[in-house]
Amino acid sequence: MGKQTENKRDEKGRFTTGNTEGNRWKKGESGCPTGRRNSFSDILNELGDIEVDDKSRREKIMDKLYAMAMRGDLNAIKFIVEKLEGKNLERVQVQELEPLKIIELPDDFE
Repeated sequence: MGKQTENKRDEKGRFTTGNTEGNRWKKGESGCPTGRRNSFSDILNELGDIEVDDKSRREKIMDKLYAMAMRGDLNAIKFIVEKLEGKNLERVQVQELEPLKIIELPDDFE
């Protein structure tokens, strides 16, 4: 096991302070310079670009989505509106509450 991966712990099992080995990466340098690959998105993008009957699959899907919206499908309408306008922000109004005042009554009060 390399020095970088050794666990330096104290008697209570907590990590000790200090980094004597230094950082693995220089400032501004990333461990994964190309970024994280999302192969599922890549596959969907490739499949969407395939031409079927003079239209890409993306265009066919969008045509179907708009046809569903025109028939009154609320989910299709909501999807289109959210993609075009963005999702609605929910605003919550918070008010400070004053503490209750408690009145102490004498024991002989009736």
